[in-house]
Amino acid sequence: MAQPVRRPGPPRGGGAEIAEVAPGGIAAAVGIEPGDLLAGIDGHPVQDILDYQFRTFPDRIRLRVVKRDGEEWDVAIDKDPGEPLGLALVGEVYDGVRECANHCFFCFVNQLPPGLRSPLYVKDDDMRLSVLCGNFVTLTNLTHADLARIREQRLSPLRVSIHSTDPELRRRMLGNPAAAPILPLLAELGGIGIELHGQIVLCPGVNDGPALDATLGDLMRLQRPLRSTAVVPVGVTRFARGGLRPYGADEAETILGVTEGWQRRYRAAGAGDLQTADELYLVAGREPPPVGEYGEFPQLNNGVGMVRWFTHRWRLATRTLPRSVPARRVLVLTGTLFAPWLGRQMVRLSGIEGLTVEVLGCANGLFGPTVTVGGLLGGEDLCRCAGAAGGTWDQILVPPHVLRAEGDLTLDGWSLADLAGRLGAPVAAPPMPGDLVRSILGRAQRRAVS
Repeated sequence: MAQPVRRPGPPRGGGAEIAEVAPGGIAAAVGIEPGDLLAGIDGHPVQDILDYQFRTFPDRIRLRVVKRDGEEWDVAIDKDPGEPLGLALVGEVYDGVRECANHCFFCFVNQLPPGLRSPLYVKDDDMRLSVLCGNFVTLTNLTHADLARIREQRLSPLRVSIHSTDPELRRRMLGNPAAAPILPLLAELGGIGIELHGQIVLCPGVNDGPALDATLGDLMRLQRPLRSTAVVPVGVTRFARGGLRPYGADEAETILGVTEGWQRRYRAAGAGDLQTADELYLVAGREPPPVGEYGEFPQLNNGVGMVRWFTHRWRLATRTLPRSVPARRVLVLTGTLFAPWLGRQMVRLSGIEGLTVEVLGCANGLFGPTVTVGGLLGGEDLCRCAGAAGGTWDQILVPPHVLRAEGDLTLDGWSLADLAGRLGAPVAAPPMPGDLVRSILGRAQRRAVS
């Protein structure tokens, strides 16, 4: 391993800031420290964590490091292929998140209420965040250099917002007359082995009906089909414009009839998973498909299969229950769409002596009554809902997705401690069904129910 060459450098500029250096690792051995900037690898700028992982894999690499005092180091390293440098970097994208250039009339960001945290108003359309975080991207801003990078680095999986395979209809939906046809791009990406997952966001009277049939048929006939395709209804808040509206029960039933017919064709053709959002089943008053129909739940974070995923794990977590607990009253808050289903699951706890559990569906005042999912409830909504329940509670439980990824704040800036102070009871957001069961029981497990 060569020693670094030190020379005066320009003022500190772009690059990836180094957060941690593992003691005894390669980076520590050459004197790299937290706070330094990794400015280049083998003459290439460090764009993101994917780029870092790819370019530090070879056995011989050269790093350009800018120290905290501005001194520039040129570091040549010999190592085993794939051997890590022992660095942890700050964040995941180092050259700025690529923002969306489309103008979708149904864009959810455009329907946000004022006064939320500023990052919520950023419209990203960055294919790197698709790989890293599972974000859906339209691919309308993909350049030739991006395609070359995807091919070279095998960036996968990609999650693509399709909406329609008709080029003109898709352009109208995206508000982007320059959007290239999506089918050739999907075929090209599939042809180089990229795993693709698609979503079709349905808007009433726009891309449903015959347009949906055409889109599903086109996707089924791809030579290398998408790994999964989800049909999901548009989200509509009280700030929506242009007559945008949610689907009613009869319309949801019609869509389910269409997608279930295509699901049979997809299975027969071996054309990947075609799945439909839970919301459409619940709005139609229908049972979602059995848990086995969702495979590995490839679109779980898109609201597809969450009901069955939750129910399956809830039943596993409630196989063994105590006969009794010390007197305990628990309030469980969720969205109005899921509340009836969750209430039915609580029947499994009804025989536990000393335990009272009430499930409430909370109306959404932050986004409006057309938003019925639990994850978009604000702190004010939760307080209002719990207040309306009245009484004294030993524990109040809220959906885990009301908190941002860091697990600390709701969309309107409430922490769990803020909620507890307002409501006068402990408040928790159990992340998994098993955690929900333990929270309800207060971790008090006595003799098991036979």
